Amino acid sequence: MLSSGGNKHACAAYKFSRAPKGDSVVENSFVKHWSDPALELDGNRSVVITGRCAILLYSEEEMRVNCGKMTICISGTGLELCTLDETELSIVGCIASVSFLTGEG
Repeated sequence: MLSSGGNKHACAAYKFSRAPKGDSVVENSFVKHWSDPALELDGNRSVVITGRCAILLYSEEEMRVNCGKMTICISGTGLELCTLDETELSIVGCIASVSFLTGEG
Protein backbone atom coordinates (compact mmCIF):
# COMPACT_ATOMS: atom_id res chain seq x y z
CA MET A 1 0.00 0.00 0.00
CA LEU A 2 1.35 3.45 -0.87
CA SER A 3 1.71 6.08 1.78
CA SER A 4 0.83 9.59 0.66
CA GLY A 5 0.54 11.40 3.95
CA GLY A 6 -2.44 9.30 4.98
CA ASN A 7 -4.51 10.35 1.97
CA LYS A 8 -6.09 7.76 -0.31
CA HIS A 9 -5.55 8.21 -4.06
CA ALA A 10 -8.27 10.39 -5.52
CA CYS A 11 -9.46 10.09 -9.10
CA ALA A 12 -9.45 13.36 -11.00
CA ALA A 13 -12.14 14.26 -13.51
CA TYR A 14 -10.78 14.46 -17.05
CA LYS A 15 -12.45 16.25 -19.93
CA PHE A 16 -11.70 15.44 -23.56
CA SER A 17 -12.78 17.37 -26.63
CA ARG A 18 -12.86 16.72 -30.37
CA ALA A 19 -10.62 18.31 -33.00
CA PRO A 20 -11.65 21.73 -34.31
CA LYS A 21 -14.04 21.78 -37.30
CA GLY A 22 -13.30 23.38 -40.63
CA ASP A 23 -9.73 22.26 -41.28
CA SER A 24 -9.90 19.12 -43.43
CA VAL A 25 -6.25 18.22 -42.70
CA VAL A 26 -6.92 18.33 -38.96
CA GLU A 27 -10.22 16.44 -39.38
CA ASN A 28 -8.62 13.74 -41.58
CA SER A 29 -5.72 13.31 -39.16
CA PHE A 30 -8.12 13.12 -36.23
CA VAL A 31 -10.28 10.45 -37.91
CA LYS A 32 -7.21 8.45 -39.00
CA HIS A 33 -5.83 8.24 -35.44
CA TRP A 34 -9.11 8.05 -33.54
CA SER A 35 -8.69 4.31 -32.94
CA ASP A 36 -5.19 4.73 -31.49
CA PRO A 37 -5.09 5.09 -27.71
CA ALA A 38 -4.06 8.35 -26.08
CA LEU A 39 -2.10 8.32 -22.82
CA GLU A 40 -1.90 11.06 -20.22
CA LEU A 41 0.62 10.65 -17.41
CA ASP A 42 0.58 12.64 -14.18
CA GLY A 43 4.14 12.13 -13.01
CA ASN A 44 4.54 8.56 -11.85
CA ARG A 45 1.26 8.56 -9.89
CA SER A 46 -1.46 8.09 -12.52
CA VAL A 47 -2.09 7.26 -16.16
CA VAL A 48 -5.26 7.82 -18.18
CA ILE A 49 -5.79 5.82 -21.37
CA THR A 50 -8.41 7.18 -23.75
CA GLY A 51 -9.79 4.91 -26.47
CA ARG A 52 -11.48 1.53 -26.65
CA CYS A 53 -9.47 -0.83 -24.46
CA ALA A 54 -9.85 -4.09 -22.55
CA ILE A 55 -7.98 -5.21 -19.45
CA LEU A 56 -5.90 -8.36 -20.04
CA LEU A 57 -4.02 -8.54 -16.73
CA TYR A 58 -4.79 -6.86 -13.40
CA SER A 59 -2.65 -6.92 -10.26
CA GLU A 60 -1.12 -4.41 -7.83
CA GLU A 61 2.23 -4.80 -9.63
CA GLU A 62 1.25 -5.01 -13.32
CA MET A 63 -1.63 -4.18 -15.62
CA ARG A 64 -1.89 -5.02 -19.32
CA VAL A 65 -4.43 -3.22 -21.46
CA ASN A 66 -5.35 -4.33 -25.00
CA CYS A 67 -5.94 -1.27 -27.17
CA GLY A 68 -6.43 -2.92 -30.56
CA LYS A 69 -3.16 -2.49 -32.44
CA MET A 70 -1.09 -2.59 -29.26
CA THR A 71 -1.00 -3.76 -25.67
CA ILE A 72 0.00 -1.21 -23.05
CA CYS A 73 1.91 -2.66 -20.08
CA ILE A 74 2.02 -0.66 -16.85
CA SER A 75 4.15 -1.87 -13.96
CA GLY A 76 4.73 -0.48 -10.49
CA THR A 77 3.44 -0.88 -6.94
CA GLY A 78 0.03 -0.33 -5.42
CA LEU A 79 -1.65 -0.09 -8.83
CA GLU A 80 -5.41 0.42 -8.72
CA LEU A 81 -8.01 0.73 -11.46
CA CYS A 82 -9.70 4.07 -10.84
CA THR A 83 -11.95 4.61 -13.87
CA LEU A 84 -13.23 2.17 -16.46
CA ASP A 85 -15.87 2.99 -19.06
CA GLU A 86 -16.34 2.64 -22.83
CA THR A 87 -13.70 5.19 -23.77
CA GLU A 88 -11.49 5.83 -20.73
CA LEU A 89 -9.44 3.87 -18.24
CA SER A 90 -7.36 5.35 -15.43
CA ILE A 91 -4.84 3.72 -13.13
CA VAL A 92 -3.30 5.19 -9.98
CA GLY A 93 -0.36 3.99 -7.90
CA CYS A 94 3.41 4.28 -8.06
CA ILE A 95 4.13 3.71 -11.77
CA ALA A 96 7.61 2.38 -12.54
CA SER A 97 7.25 1.83 -16.30
CA VAL A 98 4.90 2.04 -19.26
CA SER A 99 5.70 -0.09 -22.31
CA PHE A 100 4.01 -0.96 -25.58
CA LEU A 101 3.71 -4.35 -27.27
CA THR A 102 2.74 -4.46 -30.93
CA GLY A 103 2.24 -7.27 -33.40
CA GLU A 104 5.14 -5.96 -35.48
CA GLY A 105 8.36 -7.91 -35.16
